[in-house]
Amino acid sequence: MNNWTEADYRRLQAKKDDTEPESVLQSKIVAYCKGRGFPCLSFRKSRKAKGFLLKGWCDVTILFPKGRVVFLELKKPKEVLKKEQAELMQQALCLGHRWEKVTTFKRFLEIAEDG
Repeated sequence: MNNWTEADYRRLQAKKDDTEPESVLQSKIVAYCKGRGFPCLSFRKSRKAKGFLLKGWCDVTILFPKGRVVFLELKKPKEVLKKEQAELMQQALCLGHRWEKVTTFKRFLEIAEDG
């Protein structure tokens, strides 16, 4: 039997969030969006998507209320963007779109709740 405090549990969850694979993070984000009625486009890197998407296209694109569109690139905490991803990010930002590198579900929630 563990005698964990609430703070201990939150620290453990935060650490767990930082170490989960991108596929788990992507699944959580898609579930969040579907559960709230936010249309999202999410591609697992597969042969089916090859040729359909531009090189460097982000992992998740979400339509939020009030005309907000957010492009998310999911990465492990210390992982860097590939050249094509960095170029697409610059294009999106120059065109006035929101583009974010996301490493944790907590960070995604901050973006999603940002009105």
